Amino acid sequence: GAFIARFDAGRDLFLTAFDASGTLIGTITVDGLDAAGEGARVRWVVVASPARGSGLGKRLMERAMRFVDDRGYARTYLTTFAGLDAARALYERHGFRLVSETDADPWTGTRPIQRFERHTG
Repeated sequence: GAFIARFDAGRDLFLTAFDASGTLIGTITVDGLDAAGEGARVRWVVVASPARGSGLGKRLMERAMRFVDDRGYARTYLTTFAGLDAARALYERHGFRLVSETDADPWTGTRPIQRFERHTG
């Protein structure tokens, strides 16, 4: 909720996709608040089960990467759970590389968290 409360369309991206019936089937966000510091953050990429494998994730990621490139953000990062192989492949196809991995997530302690970064320029 904090992201939406401070959303700035010149700095941040909040993109959604709906199917023909108006059902939300995907979303991606870019948080540019610390783009000059730690980097712009891809806060979430979500594609609903019925839309997986349709290319929607690819299209959302392409739009988001155009957004960060158009703004000249030199570094973009995201964090995700280890083991999400399809998501990892999507990130790597768009220039993200694994830079670190924790032993366990801070919520349950059961799943490693990975950090991916994309550098430009």
